[in-house]
Amino acid sequence: MLSSVGFDITSLHIPKEYQEPLDYFLCSLVVWALTDTVMDIAWVRHRWRQTILFSKILGMTAAALVSVWPSQGAVYALCLCLFNGFADPRLHLASIKRNPAHPFVKWFFCITLLAHHTGGSFLVKDMLQPVILAGKPWSAMPLPMLVSCMSEIFAWFTDLKVLMRTAPKWFGWAHQIAVVLQLAACLMLIIWYDPKKLGLGMAPLIGTMVGSAAWLLAGNIGFKNSTHEILPEVDEKASIARVFHKEFPLTQENNLLPF
Repeated sequence: MLSSVGFDITSLHIPKEYQEPLDYFLCSLVVWALTDTVMDIAWVRHRWRQTILFSKILGMTAAALVSVWPSQGAVYALCLCLFNGFADPRLHLASIKRNPAHPFVKWFFCITLLAHHTGGSFLVKDMLQPVILAGKPWSAMPLPMLVSCMSEIFAWFTDLKVLMRTAPKWFGWAHQIAVVLQLAACLMLIIWYDPKKLGLGMAPLIGTMVGSAAWLLAGNIGFKNSTHEILPEVDEKASIARVFHKEFPLTQENNLLPF
């Protein structure tokens, strides 16, 4: 019947301007589902900090490789780092339920930080794709893009030192300054540049900025990134994951030789 009125069903497709936002939304759902599944594994849930640590090491390694030769494989590694190795308690449904914070607060940070994780991966792809296809160094990107990338890499470095429990106290402020610089760089891309001409999707760009601003807000109001899984006989306040993190630091070797 549709064919009889001149309608070709094979011509149905999503308009181009909505394709990346839809991919962004679907990828966010997959990241959320996979993170929730991985965090259900007790070994990962109790060691989510170490899991994120290894994802940051992977991301920093990929950043070094991108500096040498921008490639698609390195972009995938950067994306896995931005996904926090699928071990973020803020995206774990059971941890969200255990969180004593107001439901609006914890779900707000869940959604906005998910927007940052996934949006950042899309931005990395959008920023590096022209560089990779043209065979240019990644430093050939516009300056605001470069500042945004360098701010993210520095933030990963501070995360590495914090997760290793070797960071000086001022690293917390340095991380916040890096996020503010990144937000300013993204704002410059919107105001003084044409994101479409640069190949940047507006949905991932806005989502990343909202997530970064939410992260700053979470730090200022004391919103905790925790599984909130507590055993009173072990510790009445600290989560099991934090107890593991304190009692078995990676900077110490517990199997020393007897002499």
